[in-house]
Amino acid sequence: MNLVLLVEGAETEPRVYEAWLRHRLPALHRVANVADLTADGYVLVSGKGYPSCYRRIAGLLKDIDANPGRVQELWICIDSEEDTYEARYAEVHRAVQAELQGTRTAKTNPSLEIRIIIQHCCIETWFLGHDGFLRAGPQSPQLVDFKRFYDVSTEDPERMGKYPRYVTRASFHLAYLKAMLIERSHRYTKQRPGVVIEPSYFEALRARCARTGHLPSFRHLLQALRAADDVAGELSRHGPGRVVVAGRAGSSWTRTRRGRGRAGSPWTRTRRGAGTSRLVMDQDASWSRASRVAMDQDAPWCRDEPARHGPGCAGWRSGPGSRRSRA
Repeated sequence: MNLVLLVEGAETEPRVYEAWLRHRLPALHRVANVADLTADGYVLVSGKGYPSCYRRIAGLLKDIDANPGRVQELWICIDSEEDTYEARYAEVHRAVQAELQGTRTAKTNPSLEIRIIIQHCCIETWFLGHDGFLRAGPQSPQLVDFKRFYDVSTEDPERMGKYPRYVTRASFHLAYLKAMLIERSHRYTKQRPGVVIEPSYFEALRARCARTGHLPSFRHLLQALRAADDVAGELSRHGPGRVVVAGRAGSSWTRTRRGRGRAGSPWTRTRRGAGTSRLVMDQDASWSRASRVAMDQDAPWCRDEPARHGPGCAGWRSGPGSRRSRA
C-alpha cells in the first residue's frame, strides 16, 4: 500500500506524522518522490504553511497521475485555525476538486482514495487531549488560570475557545500545551515536539476518543489509519495493483469465482472470515467513484460499502426473489 501525505506545517507535522505512521503502519517506509514508490511506501510533503499548502495539491495530483496505479491513498492534513471544521473542510474539498479537473486521475488511478483530515483547530489541540498530563492541582499560576478557563482533561479540547489576551485560538492552544507539559518536565517546541510523538501519547489520544467521543477531528485520522491498514493487508494477500470493496457480515458470497470487469479487467469474489466477503478488482480497471452499486439490507453488499462503476454505468440492486436486478 502506497500513501502520499500532504501536511500543512514545515516543522511539527512532518515529525509527528512520520512518528505516528511508524507506530501505526510500521510496514511503510518513506521515500522522497511518488516515482520512487514501489510497495509499502509513503511520501510526506510539507505544504509550508497556509494557504501555500494548496499550491502543492496540484503538483502531487500530477505526480500521482504520471504514475498510474502506484498510489492508493492521498491524505491532506490542514489546520482549521479560526474557521469552523465544516468551513475549512469545504475549502480544502473545493481546492482538491478544482485541481482534479486538470488530471486524468479517475482513469489512471481509479482506486485512489483522497482523505481530507482537518486538525481542529490545530495539531496542538489534539495534543491537549492526553488527559493524563494535566495535573489535578496545577502549580503554575498561568496553568491554574488556563484550567479554570477550560479544563481540557474533562472537556473536549476541540471546543475550547480563545483565552483573553491571545490573538488566535491556535496561539492559546499552543501556550496551554506548553504550560501543561512543562509541569510534567517535558518541553514542546515546533522544532522539537518531544513526548507527543511517542507511541504511548498517541495511544492515550486514541483511548480518549474511544472513551469520551472527544477530539472528533482526530477520529478521522484514526479511521484513515485503519483503512490504510486494511488496504495494505488486502494488497499483501492479493498482490499489488488491486483494490478492495467490502461486503457485509453474513454475506452469501461463499465461493471464489472469476469474472470479467469493465474494460476486460478481472475481478475475484472471495469469502473472508466469519461471513465477511470481499470483491477484489485490479487497480487498472476503468471503474471510478462516479456511481455506486447499491443493495438492500439483506443483500451481500451493505449500503455503507458500495462498489464503484464508471460514469453512466447503472448500479445493481438485489431484489426479493431475484439474484440481482438493475437499480
